[in-house]
Amino acid sequence: MRRYLLLALLLFAGCSRPPSAMPAAPTPSAAVQETPPPAPSSAAQKPSDPPGEQKPDFNIHRQHQLSTLERVTIRVGKHALKVWVMDTQSKRMEGMMFLSDGEVQPDEGMLFVFAAPEPLGFWMKNTYIPLDIAYLDAGGRILNVAAMKPLDEISVRSRGAAKYALEMKQGAFRRLGIRAGMRVEIPPGVRAKD
Repeated sequence: MRRYLLLALLLFAGCSRPPSAMPAAPTPSAAVQETPPPAPSSAAQKPSDPPGEQKPDFNIHRQHQLSTLERVTIRVGKHALKVWVMDTQSKRMEGMMFLSDGEVQPDEGMLFVFAAPEPLGFWMKNTYIPLDIAYLDAGGRILNVAAMKPLDEISVRSRGAAKYALEMKQGAFRRLGIRAGMRVEIPPGVRAKD
C-alpha cells in the first residue's frame, strides 16, 4: 500500500509544472471583438404566441433591442399605428438593420426623428425585410413614399426637407391607403434627442 501511495505522489509531482512554466493566458487582440453570449433560442414558441407571430427577445446583431426602444402610437387617417421611436443618431443609423420578418408585424413601424428638417436619404444596408418609407415634413405631412429592396445600398431620397421618416413592411402603406399629401399625427413629446 505504501508503495502505491509513494508512486502516486511521484506521478502527481512529475505531471505538474512550476508556475513560471505555465503558459500565459491568451489576451484578446484589440482588433478582435469578443462574441456576445448566444441569444436565447427563439426556435421554440411560447404557448401564448400565435403561430408565425413569435418575436425573439434578443437579436444578437443589434445594439438597440426592440424591447428597449420607446414606442408611441401615431395616427394616419383612420389608422393608429404603433411605432418604435428612433430619436438618437445611433438608433437612426441602426434602424431596421438585422431584423427578421418575424420581429416586425405588418402594422408596426419605425419613426425616425431628426432635430430639424433637411433633405434625407435612407438605404437598406444589412436590412433583410422589404420596406416602404414615407418622408414627412416638420408638420407631419407626407412628402413622398417609396419602396426599398432588402440589402440595396442605393439611397432613397426625400422630395424636400423632411424632419421624420416612417418605415413599415413593404405593402403596408398601399394596404392602409397611406400616400403623399396625408398628415401623420405624431405625439407632441416625440423629439430628436441628438
